[in-house]
Amino acid sequence: MSESIVLVSFALPVALLLMWLILPLAGKLFQTQLHIMKSNVIVYILAYLLLVITIGVVSGFYTSSYLSRLNVLDILSNVTHSGTRKYYFRSFLIILQLIIFCSAISCALIIRSQYKYAINKDPGYCNKDILLIYLGEDFKGYQAFFNTIKSNQDVIMAAGTGTGLPMTGVSAALQIPNYENKAIQVMVPIVNVDFNFFKTMGISVIEGRDFSEEYGIDTGHSIILNETAIKQLSITDPLKNKYLGSPIVGVVKDFNLFSTHSEIPPISIYISNENMRQIVVHYKPGKLGSILPYLQTEWKKISPDRPFRHATIEEVIENLYA
Repeated sequence: MSESIVLVSFALPVALLLMWLILPLAGKLFQTQLHIMKSNVIVYILAYLLLVITIGVVSGFYTSSYLSRLNVLDILSNVTHSGTRKYYFRSFLIILQLIIFCSAISCALIIRSQYKYAINKDPGYCNKDILLIYLGEDFKGYQAFFNTIKSNQDVIMAAGTGTGLPMTGVSAALQIPNYENKAIQVMVPIVNVDFNFFKTMGISVIEGRDFSEEYGIDTGHSIILNETAIKQLSITDPLKNKYLGSPIVGVVKDFNLFSTHSEIPPISIYISNENMRQIVVHYKPGKLGSILPYLQTEWKKISPDRPFRHATIEEVIENLYA
């Protein structure tokens, strides 16, 4: 029993060392910060010592009680003590252990590969080098702050939006009757953006044109639909049709409005210079560290009473699948 307790006592620091080494990788895998002893250190130490003593005593007692039942003369005369039932039971436990181990590892690898697939899958828009700035409700300095963003040499392009991509929910949607069969109703989410949103996010206009300040009719009137909306609404020759009385000026390539768990919905996009709650900033690769202090300084000049809230699109996508 003493030997068993000493053996388990040596195993404890080795186990703690291995756990400490693997902790960063485990935290990255589970997308959270893990601690061996975050608090209550004395409680943890006592629990570890109690575990060592318990395992040592139990395992030592089992071995010693088994050996004490053996006949010394039989051992010296090389008489074997075995049983078919014990042999099968031991084999069953070993196989069960291997099955549990292989299943756990397989599940972890499958989940990890699915997570990597979701993170790296092309969503139909730029999924890197995009900064999202949260303006909040009724932000009065939108245009002034937007102009300072565009003036920065490290900014490729910027645009305002009601809600940035990827979205976690729909703020508004309308039921639109199918153009060929009025009995079929199609639920179409509404997305309001500012000029240059598609260029900033890298969304392709495959038919017609993008919204442009050169056309005075675009603000609050013109509509752009995605490919799925054209298909589900059965719109033929969309550029010669209207959507709820507004001219359809363009069709954009499908993109993931939500996570990859959801199918791409039909989407209607229109220009609005109101209710801009976010600004998306497409910056030059590697320049995030230089533009953030600049944006924070300009924000304090325009809106000193509001906190400067921001996130990169990489962080938003990772949190979406966390």
